[in-house]
Amino acid sequence: MKKKWWVLAFLLLAVAAYFLIGKYWLSKEPSADQTTLAGEGEVTFFPENLPPQTITVEVADSPEEQIRGLMYRTSLPHRSGMLFVFEHAGPRGFWMKNTPVSLDIIYVDAGWRIVSIQRNTTPFSEETLPSDGPARYVIEVNGGFTDLYGIQARDSIAFQTY
Repeated sequence: MKKKWWVLAFLLLAVAAYFLIGKYWLSKEPSADQTTLAGEGEVTFFPENLPPQTITVEVADSPEEQIRGLMYRTSLPHRSGMLFVFEHAGPRGFWMKNTPVSLDIIYVDAGWRIVSIQRNTTPFSEETLPSDGPARYVIEVNGGFTDLYGIQARDSIAFQTY
């Protein structure tokens, strides 16, 4: 009987340790090397009557990458961003939860035209920032980038992988 008590206590302790350690690892913020852009391609913006503007982007094309996005990143190099690629065009809405830098969120349709832009977003906000129409792609860049380069809804873009 005494042996069964120790086995049961050991098993309960092991299960508790598993859940405590698992909870710690799941809540842990990424390390610095996980917050750098991979440089998987380039997006070129073609603002009307202005010179084209090209940025380096990390591509988020899996659900896991799309959920994380630019969360926890404390900086974003100028002329860098993230391109979200979805299977189909549809209404999109992003938020700034766990994102400490202001972003411009650019919604793009399946024909590579900008549908709408959410400019200078508020860091850490949980407010949903919707697209003004169906979007298949979303690009996140530093807040103020679209104003600086005159990028507007209805401008076209192009994407090239490395």
